[in-house]
Amino acid sequence: MTDSRRKVATVGCGGLLVAGVAWLIVTLSGAQTGYDSSWHLLWADQIEHGLSPSLDVWAAPTEHPLLLAVAMVSAPFGLTGGANTAFLTLTLTALFLLLPVLWKLGREIFGAGLAGVVAWLLMIGSYGLLLQAMRGYLDVWFLLLVSSAGLLIAQRRSPTAGWLPLLLAGLLRPEAWLLAALAAGLGWRGATRGRRMLLVAAVLAPPAIWFGLDWSLTGDAFLSLRTAHNLAVDGSGGALSVVGTVLLGGIRGPVTLLGLLGLWLAWTRVPRASLAIPVALIGTGVAMAVLIALGGLTLLPRYLLLCDLGLALLAGYALGGWANGSPQLNRSWRAAGVTCLIAGSLIAVVGVGFKLRDEIQIDRKVHADLADLLDRRAVSKSLACGPLTFPSFRLVPDAKLLLGDPEAIVRGRGQKPAPSRGVALTIFVEAAGQQIADRYSHPGIDLPIDEARPPGFKYLAGNDTFSAFVRCR
Repeated sequence: MTDSRRKVATVGCGGLLVAGVAWLIVTLSGAQTGYDSSWHLLWADQIEHGLSPSLDVWAAPTEHPLLLAVAMVSAPFGLTGGANTAFLTLTLTALFLLLPVLWKLGREIFGAGLAGVVAWLLMIGSYGLLLQAMRGYLDVWFLLLVSSAGLLIAQRRSPTAGWLPLLLAGLLRPEAWLLAALAAGLGWRGATRGRRMLLVAAVLAPPAIWFGLDWSLTGDAFLSLRTAHNLAVDGSGGALSVVGTVLLGGIRGPVTLLGLLGLWLAWTRVPRASLAIPVALIGTGVAMAVLIALGGLTLLPRYLLLCDLGLALLAGYALGGWANGSPQLNRSWRAAGVTCLIAGSLIAVVGVGFKLRDEIQIDRKVHADLADLLDRRAVSKSLACGPLTFPSFRLVPDAKLLLGDPEAIVRGRGQKPAPSRGVALTIFVEAAGQQIADRYSHPGIDLPIDEARPPGFKYLAGNDTFSAFVRCR
């Protein structure tokens, strides 16, 4: 076997092993897809059955073309069967693949692969990336692609080298459009004509594909922009206020400060050209936050991923930069870095680990109780009376997945007109607990919520989380 074939075989076996571990974690934990991911699975199933996906239904999230492609790979396993597991397995595999990419990126930028490993640990802990992966959020894929682009740029010393992963990342989040434009601006002068065409494609193709997909499926090219605007949360305090609060508050605060320390340490020890990558990530993240706020959209903490990645890389250098083998680095840096890594790991295992366990247990319990209620004969027969309704929009895609029917009529009761018949599910705090009620009955987004039992509906069935009421003509 030639060296190239042996390398391909090794990488393939390694990938299968990682995917197997990811599948085992998802299966044993009972993790469930989040709101956005569940909708993408439903849309993928509609497309694969020759139907037009319901992208523009009430309270639907923004569709993301590349996430839809991942969902289309997963949907054939069955909406009521393995689609959820397949989707989460792929996402968790992407999170694990991010580790070697960041290790190589840390080695290219700082001369210390440990800096990249620490950055990965900080991302999955301080920034909650592991929980996002366990719910199938697109953030994991976005970071993998952006990090891969940064690695190609660092390895080949050319801003144009990362055009392909940036193009793909642009099908997930618009921040990649700014990064691609920045790379094109920096590399335009020294690029060949063919390379310039690739750069133009990296900048223009993602929005063209995104808007074109919306137009072809719904007739509204700017549907995704309108969806994001409709789900805006009032009172965010402005972009700069949110950026400051997010990056300096809570568990992100220490990592941000470590990132600033890492920048100071690297300023005289690392070539300035290499530092351009983490600095560009932070600058682009802040610029996009300002644009989001100016556009009247909601600025959520997970929209600051580029800032997170840039700061995590610099923080990784602050804690692990001593590992580059240079004899000039003093022992105190090594001692401080190792001490912080040990202490931080213990805190993460105790703090982040228990929080992750609790969050997944809530998702699993709500999913199991909803499945139990929908499987009851009295409830399943009553679904013929009219639509199934919830206090808010949060459980709409989950119910459709459990029913195995993307076309099932499931609504939030804030959706007009108010239901006059059908099955109404209500979450009672006394039985379900405040955490479940807050998440699924008070979703925290500025959309109408109706928790009360609709007038004329009579009690049908219930369990620990839900109570079902019915009214038939």
